[in-house]
Amino acid sequence: MTKQVSDAMTTEVVTVTPDTRFKTIVSLLESHHVNLIPVIDDERRVLGIVSEADLLTKVGWADRVPPGRIERWFKAAGELRRVEGILASEIMTRAVDTITPEMTVSDAAQEMTVSEVKVLPVVDEHERLVGIVSRTDLLKTFVREDASIQREVVEGVLRGALAIEPEAVAAVVEDGAVVLLGEVESRGLHDIIENMVGAVPGVISVVNRLEYRADGHLLEASRDLAVTVPTPAD
Repeated sequence: MTKQVSDAMTTEVVTVTPDTRFKTIVSLLESHHVNLIPVIDDERRVLGIVSEADLLTKVGWADRVPPGRIERWFKAAGELRRVEGILASEIMTRAVDTITPEMTVSDAAQEMTVSEVKVLPVVDEHERLVGIVSRTDLLKTFVREDASIQREVVEGVLRGALAIEPEAVAAVVEDGAVVLLGEVESRGLHDIIENMVGAVPGVISVVNRLEYRADGHLLEASRDLAVTVPTPAD
């Protein structure tokens, strides 16, 4: 039930090859309204990416004289390569973080946060490109009607997976936040329900107010479970 990258990614990806020229890359970025393009080989393995930032490095030098010996000595080799390059292989960023279709949406969001990127290529077990996912793609998985979330919690988790009737446990959903009310047999089941509901796509948080029995006494263990996708600052 946990959303995976395969549920959010775009499979029709604009790509270029190492010998694609600068002007062609610019045209592709503009016509497809994207801000980066993966560079792939003949087997669709990701060799690098060309982003608007990579291209702007070159544009920034357009009206300047070629770097002299002293400037070359001070400047990073990667920046000089982009300044003087005309092919994707010369302009691209070579160190590329990738993710797999099986990765959860939450883990992918965390990877974007750590890597400080807005888009990640998605590759299969053979490192071949199968899609691309952006911050917006990940966040869309959390845009879901409360009624739809409640149906999945009740029918998919409580009644379907755990054989618990709605009379025993109620789920109230408002703006993606789920409040669980009712009574279960054990603390173990109490925690299982909380974790499974938290994994339902669209759930932002869980407030578990379920009571449970221990040593013949009815107890309440209320705690909030935050289930949010990190949203790195632009």
